[in-house]
Amino acid sequence: PNDDDGARSSACDSTSAEEPAAKRQRVNNGCSWTGALQELDGHLGSCGFVPIPCPLGCGARLQRRKLKEHSVCCPQRRVECEH
Repeated sequence: PNDDDGARSSACDSTSAEEPAAKRQRVNNGCSWTGALQELDGHLGSCGFVPIPCPLGCGARLQRRKLKEHSVCCPQRRVECEH
């Protein structure tokens, strides 16, 4: 069956209505990965759609897939001295 938001749910998966909203939100972040529940942690470690803090320390949280784009405009990025 489907939840109101269209996510597939059952008594055994991590998208059931009883799960906390934070866990269910991951399903709707744009990622189309499907796999065994025991593989989820491994996937989340490399998924481009998982929000992570900026590794340069500016305080921004962005999807992993957008890190390269962010590194160009991050206020904490390294720049070469013009002088």
